Formats: sequence, C-alpha cells, structure tokens
Amino acid sequence: MRVRTMYVAIVWILSNAGAVFPCRTDVHYDPKRMVAAADLILRVIAVEYSGPPPSARLRIGPAGLPDSDIRFQVDEVVKGSYDKTVILLPGYLGVGDDWNPQNPPYTSVRPSGKGGSCFANTYRRGGEFLLMLKKWYPAKGSRRLLDGYTIQWYPLGPVNEQVRSSDDPWVQWVREQVGPK
Repeated sequence: MRVRTMYVAIVWILSNAGAVFPCRTDVHYDPKRMVAAADLILRVIAVEYSGPPPSARLRIGPAGLPDSDIRFQVDEVVKGSYDKTVILLPGYLGVGDDWNPQNPPYTSVRPSGKGGSCFANTYRRGGEFLLMLKKWYPAKGSRRLLDGYTIQWYPLGPVNEQVRSSDDPWVQWVREQVGPK
C-alpha cells in the first residue's frame, strides 16, 4: 500500500511540475509569433521612477509585479497606436547594460530575465529598450492603473530588450516583421 501511494505521489508531482516551475530556460520561443501577438510595440528610453524609488531591497509584489514603476519616454511606435509621449511600467532602474547576447531574431529574454520572475524587470536609466506590450487590465480596486499595458505576457521571451539605437539589428528585424504602417 505504501509503495502504491508513493508511486501515485511521485507521478502527481512530476505531472504538475510545469505549473510549479512555469519558466524553462531550455525552451526557445518563436519571435515571429511574439511580434504578431503584441498589441503595441514601442521603442523607449528609461527615464526615472514614477513616484518614490523602491526600498534598498527590490521586491516583487503580490501580483508578480515589481513594487516600483518606471517612466519611459516614447521615441517610436513600431506597432499599434499610442498617442502619449510617456508610458509607465512596473520595474527597477539599474546602472548596467543588459544586452541580449544572441543575434536577431532573439529566441529568449536578456540575461537578467532568466532567473526569478521569468521577466527582465530592470532597466538602465537612460537606456533604450524595445517593448512588446499586451493590453493589461488591473484587478478591480487596484491602485496601480499605470497605462494599460504590460510586458509580463510572454515568459522568458524578448519582450523588453535593451537596444543600442533606432538602427539596432533587433529593432530592424522587428520592424520587418511588423511591415509598413
């Protein structure tokens, strides 16, 4: 009886491991599908915290979002429609660059996104980023309205890569996928 119970428990644990460990670093995603599925793609510059900076200890809030928000300057709308000159998103400001070591098209997130939360949540102040965004509707009663979009929709995908300029190879590849406006 104990052996059978142990066997059933092991099978159950292994069959549910994907739910417990949803982000797998050995999976390569389809960047064409990601670009096609994005509601909005922006080329932005990380400017400053919107509100007070986070405490010295960076924390992820109850919804899996960083506990601080960043104001980004919008330099280009690559896909979709966005009339504002800034966008607010959850994240942290860092001092170092975080380039994706792959050649475009990228099939996974930049190095800082491969641990913990499944998303790269740190942005270099003054750094340029290409954001693949989905519409986001916060839970009813949430105090964090932000701007109605999120990068947290494609785990371990290159949804918010740091780029070097408007002519960065990643930006060029994404523009080709989007096609003419």
